[in-house]
Amino acid sequence: MSDERPVGPARPSHGAGTPLVRGLLSLFVVWHLVSMGASLTKKTAPGAAVRIVTGPYEKALGIWQSWGMFGPNPPLGTSWLKVDGLRDDGSTVVLEPLVGEKDFDRTDLTYSRVQKVERNMFDAKKQSLRDGFAAWHCRRDPGLVTVVIRKERHMTPKPGQRETPGEVRDVELSRHDCAELR
Repeated sequence: MSDERPVGPARPSHGAGTPLVRGLLSLFVVWHLVSMGASLTKKTAPGAAVRIVTGPYEKALGIWQSWGMFGPNPPLGTSWLKVDGLRDDGSTVVLEPLVGEKDFDRTDLTYSRVQKVERNMFDAKKQSLRDGFAAWHCRRDPGLVTVVIRKERHMTPKPGQRETPGEVRDVELSRHDCAELR
């Protein structure tokens, strides 16, 4: 009896061992790491310069997306959209936001696209979104002269100070003249 095992067919080579394939894979990994680094440093001059080239790749893969809740520096507050209207008689009226502030003990188990639209209004680049929202309010109430869209930010108290309420910041995002929007 022999200790030799039968030799079967040779395993097929997929080309991973060739220098060309290893070189291409190495270039891809380097490109991906450079893209991720540029995305992380987008607020610096070198990162912005590299993103000119890597931007389409980042957008295609979604590398540019982030969710700060699980980052090393989570958000230190919660923001709500507030909308005020100024009438032609000089009075101020509170207009309804899309969602607005939620109850403290409320739990949402489903995704809400409307909440995402409302949060997008916080971004300075989304002026056209705020313009459209203000125009909607102006068309609904012909007595409005101006619509003011602002963000009310409730800062989270520091650990150990949970009993004291956090600071509330009121930030005006945009002011819209209804005569121009109608």
